[in-house]
Amino acid sequence: MFGSLPGRLWGEIFFFLLLLMANNLLAYPLLKQEAGGTTANQAALNELQSHAPFLAMGMVVILVAPILEELLCRAIIPRLIFRGAEPIGYLAGALFFTYLHGPSALGEWVAYGGMSLILTWVAYRYKRIEYSICLHMTLNALAYYYPAVFLLCLLPVSRVFFHDKL
Repeated sequence: MFGSLPGRLWGEIFFFLLLLMANNLLAYPLLKQEAGGTTANQAALNELQSHAPFLAMGMVVILVAPILEELLCRAIIPRLIFRGAEPIGYLAGALFFTYLHGPSALGEWVAYGGMSLILTWVAYRYKRIEYSICLHMTLNALAYYYPAVFLLCLLPVSRVFFHDKL
């Protein structure tokens, strides 16, 4: 599936990942001002995480949720429910995705609405649902495991400065 992607397409997909991350950076100051830096959806996930094993919750957040949300919002709604009127269906799917995440403040609308529009554009433009699924999974994985990723990125730097201690 992905092995045969031309280099240009890999670059475009990476560009959309950067757009998704930029959308989060845009939403963060609003979220910080309105809700202390997190969304109601994220707070609910954090609460659920306190009762679920870390890896199991990671599987749900990184694999299950993106697959189900993308199939529903960017395949079933636009291609099946709105067959013959797919552009309207993609917009309806984008709004439904945003609604599923329960935005109640501007920062939440920017975070989830922006993410939804970007993922919807990818699914619509390429007519390949797996592209938006993979982007969604990647974004969720980066968000879920960011402390570990951050520390792994610092490890080579720490070895330079603390080589005698490691």
